[in-house]
Amino acid sequence: MAITKIGTPELFDFSATNTALQLPAGDTASRPTSPSTGEWRYNTTDNRVEYYDGAAWFRIEDEAIPGPVPVGSEHFNTNTYFGNGATQTIDAKFNEAANFNGSSSYIIIQDGGIGNNGTARVSFSVSIWVNTESTSNSGIISDYDGLDYSFYLQMNASGTLNIGNYMDGVGSFTSGTATINDGNWHNLVLINNTSDNTQKLFVDGNSTPDINHTLTSGTKNAVPIQVGYYTISGGVNFLKGKLDQIRFFNAPIIASDITALYSNETTTTAATLNFPVGAGCVAAYQLDGNGDDISTPNYNGTTTNIGYTGLKFQPDLIWLKGRNNSNIHILTDSIRGTNSQLSSNNTGAETTYSSNITAFNSNGFTLGSATDTNGGSQTYVAWNWKAGGAPTATNSAGAGNVPTAGSVKIDGADSTTVLAGTLPATSISANTAAGFSVVSWTGLGNNGQTVGHGLGAAPELIITKVRNISGESWYTYSAETGNTKFLNLNTTAEALTAAQAGYGGGTNFWNDTSPTNSVFSLGSIAEIKSYNHVAYCFHSIVDYQKIGIYAGNLTTPPSITTGFSPSFLMIKKIDNGTGPWIIIDSKRAPTNPASARLRANTTDIEYSNSSEGIYRSATGFTVGTVGNLNTWDGMNANSTNYLYLAIA
Repeated sequence: MAITKIGTPELFDFSATNTALQLPAGDTASRPTSPSTGEWRYNTTDNRVEYYDGAAWFRIEDEAIPGPVPVGSEHFNTNTYFGNGATQTIDAKFNEAANFNGSSSYIIIQDGGIGNNGTARVSFSVSIWVNTESTSNSGIISDYDGLDYSFYLQMNASGTLNIGNYMDGVGSFTSGTATINDGNWHNLVLINNTSDNTQKLFVDGNSTPDINHTLTSGTKNAVPIQVGYYTISGGVNFLKGKLDQIRFFNAPIIASDITALYSNETTTTAATLNFPVGAGCVAAYQLDGNGDDISTPNYNGTTTNIGYTGLKFQPDLIWLKGRNNSNIHILTDSIRGTNSQLSSNNTGAETTYSSNITAFNSNGFTLGSATDTNGGSQTYVAWNWKAGGAPTATNSAGAGNVPTAGSVKIDGADSTTVLAGTLPATSISANTAAGFSVVSWTGLGNNGQTVGHGLGAAPELIITKVRNISGESWYTYSAETGNTKFLNLNTTAEALTAAQAGYGGGTNFWNDTSPTNSVFSLGSIAEIKSYNHVAYCFHSIVDYQKIGIYAGNLTTPPSITTGFSPSFLMIKKIDNGTGPWIIIDSKRAPTNPASARLRANTTDIEYSNSSEGIYRSATGFTVGTVGNLNTWDGMNANSTNYLYLAIA
């Protein structure tokens, strides 16, 4: 492409003519194969101006005026958990909690002198939040050098607690009376006081200890601290339950500190080392996705087979999938209600089932006993989105009217604005800060109907599903594939026009019209213009969420700039053949190469292959590396484009 420099800007003046400046034009498929950074063109596929930033093509309207950057975990989060075959609540005490499976989950914390300095016992305190319904002996926290403990805390099968110590092979334990195996959160504070050789356990802020124990004298090497298990001569007793907010103090804490830990700890103070103020906290573990100490990496914990549960919000969309089983995907949202489920891997109609997700909670959700979501000894993942809140009514107002009170929730409040669209939505739940909304509507069978989405910006990805009849796919719009084509979330098919897919000439899905900042359009295909529907709508938010496209490259690994490190990625091959919908997240794949993937369009179990992974960075991701090139065509092939949804 020839470049001509304009040396005299004032001569670059079209005001005296009737001619406008015209950019090179062409469809998406005819983009230059080796564009220059900063190159501009007009894309005739979606009728947008776009530019090349050195890595990918972007539309000019993507450069929105910066606003407050949403905190990712306040709008979206991934939870991993273990099924138990019975009702359980997926939550945390503060933000997130570590989930232990009762057989192989544990955390090792490098001691660094907590409890023992290698020559003598030292005074200290530890606070820990516990939630369990276990009826087996379970280790909670202790230190062990192969023979001795300077402290240990375990739960008996009855739900009562033991504390004790063994030094130089001599020691004992003492049992208490308080029970904690009731499925509720309990705060335990263990205090070792070497000045009077006492060890005490306080439960739920009570000023009277549940257990008084006399310490055995002796010395022990400073060794790692065991969390979630207890080593005994007969083997290991693992914890089945959840732990949250562990704090170590360098001295015996006082009664007011014990009360504050139980009554005054919040999601805000949980991120602060000096709480209670002046109590001497030297290490603290939020257990929000890892075992890191918030004060110093010297005390960081190493996790094994840990799940993470809990949200900072009440979810409006929960997408669940078994990781080690071939059960179906389950999608439930606050518009359709907890008993109404759809599956991304099939074309079935909405089903009513009361034993999967039974409640949306303020910081998580509750499960029934169904094996699809909570089978015993099974592992699961839940992707959770916050929209605008649960609608309390169904809209019965016609087009051009203010919607029925409670039927449209925008950012947590009832909308009192006239609802956009020729076909009013029956309900909307929208989170404008996060670029996500859930929309339901009933089609009237007319061509060219429009539906409001509540986002205030044009959605770039719209995933729709017919609710009331079976046999219909998850018809999906993407700005990257244009308004004349569609994708199916439940199949591997590439982006096609309605005619290419066999629906007949002259038919379309989106009325060949791109969404606006208020509505999206429905075409002439019966499956999109009729029946009851739900749609999940997304648009890009600077530094938080990005919908885009990248070109495969088997020579140089594709490098994609999102502006943030993705915690969630969904990738779909959109041309040059078929390809699955790949989902990778940072909870199941916390390190590079991230390769623990599930497929939205199948019931396949989780699959990992380091040579088919992606590498996350602080500003985006690459598909493989120079030394470990990803050559799987589901993510990377020459002359092939890939759609992605990335969330911080």
